[in-house]
Amino acid sequence: MNRKKAFILLLTALCLNVEAHVETVSFADETAKRICVEQWDNDGDGELSYQEAAGITDLASAFCLRLLNSPVSFNELQYFTSLREISPRAFADCYKLRSITMPVSVQIIHEQAFSSCVQLEEIQIPTSVQRLEQNCFFHCSSLREILVPPSVRDSIPYQAFAYCTELQRATIEANVSFIGVNAFSGCSQLQTVTLPFTTTRVCSNAFSGCGEIRQIFCRASTPPAVGNDVFDSRVLTNAVLFVPEGSVEAYKQAPGWCDFKFISETFE
Repeated sequence: MNRKKAFILLLTALCLNVEAHVETVSFADETAKRICVEQWDNDGDGELSYQEAAGITDLASAFCLRLLNSPVSFNELQYFTSLREISPRAFADCYKLRSITMPVSVQIIHEQAFSSCVQLEEIQIPTSVQRLEQNCFFHCSSLREILVPPSVRDSIPYQAFAYCTELQRATIEANVSFIGVNAFSGCSQLQTVTLPFTTTRVCSNAFSGCGEIRQIFCRASTPPAVGNDVFDSRVLTNAVLFVPEGSVEAYKQAPGWCDFKFISETFE
């Protein structure tokens, strides 16, 4: 074999190796890799390719109840681009999970999908998500901030963010119409809440046990209907309720809202 032919063969082999490397998902967490390879390594090469990841449509119970054997990070979930739903209890009780990135294909986060992920410090809900289901982030006790994008419609359901005890800021953008029963109950460090102009109802105990709230921005010009014991008495006494220009008097007359000591039409 002449040198030229040998060189071409060597170069081809190197290119194939580079290509194979590029096509393989590089995991930051070995536990996440092991679980994914066990479940979805279709060609048996001990790796998960981007093509294999893109073909996954259901997480089922691959990760839930891992307890102390859960991954610390799973940002590679973003490559599961055929995933439309985070299934019920998909990551429930993954006690070690600190970081995860959902793909922009996800439309539904089902009930208890991330419940008791007690070390999960932040979560970005993709702008593709249209529905949250009850208890989806229940007892994520390390979360500090949550932003619900405008793609989410209808409601923040029952106990969706209840007992997120480190949560300090909750921002809900347009298209959510009601805040469900106990939606944020027990968020004992919550300080700032923003409700969208589309809000029509805040259900009973939605913010019970959230005694540290100091600012509520309710962007609805018409005061939403409120259920029983939505806010703690400390909040009614100490927090400032910010409402749209020209709406102060309406809130001062509205059941539930009229109990606030401080109502202002100045926003942040």
